[in-house]
Amino acid sequence: MALHASPFQLFYFLVEWFVLQVLRLFQGPSPRTEESVQGKVVVITGANSGLGKYVADEMAKRGATVVMACRNMVEGQKALEEIKRNSGSTTVELSELDLSDVSSIRKCAASLKSKYPTIDILINNAGISLDCAERRFTKDGFELHLGTNHLGHFLLTNLLLDNIKKASSGRIITVSSTAAVMSNLNIDNLMLENSGLGLGNTMPYNNSKLANALFSKELGKRLNGTRVKTYSVCPGLARSNIFQHYSTTGKISMGLGKYTFFLPVNKAGDIILFCALAKELSISSGKMYRFGRQFSSIEPLLTDHLATALWEKSEQLVGIQ
Repeated sequence: MALHASPFQLFYFLVEWFVLQVLRLFQGPSPRTEESVQGKVVVITGANSGLGKYVADEMAKRGATVVMACRNMVEGQKALEEIKRNSGSTTVELSELDLSDVSSIRKCAASLKSKYPTIDILINNAGISLDCAERRFTKDGFELHLGTNHLGHFLLTNLLLDNIKKASSGRIITVSSTAAVMSNLNIDNLMLENSGLGLGNTMPYNNSKLANALFSKELGKRLNGTRVKTYSVCPGLARSNIFQHYSTTGKISMGLGKYTFFLPVNKAGDIILFCALAKELSISSGKMYRFGRQFSSIEPLLTDHLATALWEKSEQLVGIQ
């Protein structure tokens, strides 16, 4: 069940991605008619910095009760205080969440379920990216990228799902990436046991981003007939700190992009807000979006068979049904 992208595909997607990045820099925010989030509960993972922090701030300004689910509670508290000052909101809260630790996810979910009987929007934003020279693992033995970026959000979403279903119009947004098109996801080798990596290899990250999109697609199918919609979204490469764990060489190369054609955090964050708020999206579910429009080019990789197989394997790995 491996997926391979041809050199032509990779070239096509990279050129397309670069052109859209440039266009996005000179375009304003995606036009939309927004759903009101006044008084609604919005949970955002990784909200202590970067895109998550920006989205949390914007949601707070719109009157939402914002729950910042963060691993680093010190930085999370600093971000919370800043967001309260910027937005004037008194309904911004902090919850501890380590997506690389199943026990932390279960503890966080239990707390949120108890405190917020209805959760209107869940934004699965947090993520990690390494240019791996060797495999790294979570506390539970999962390959670090898949365990954190996909399995962590898969478990959190499923644990909160009953509360989200109570919303009048719930949404689940999962941040993916165009890097998904350069993946080589194999259901029988999710942890890359039989894969040599080597310095600069981003395949573990790419695989986790395809998993995000597949998860969102399958979730959309399983939520058909409910009031909950789900979307995956590529916000583009942003001037955030997602590459902070890269090697020195990786940091230099990404640093050049960061200060040249990477998107400002507010522009990239606005793409996430589009999926979370746009009324125009309420008629669809399970699709992937990029720059305020459906990312149809990725559809050939998002097969029903692979999406279902990944869901079932993920259930086994995190211990849910």
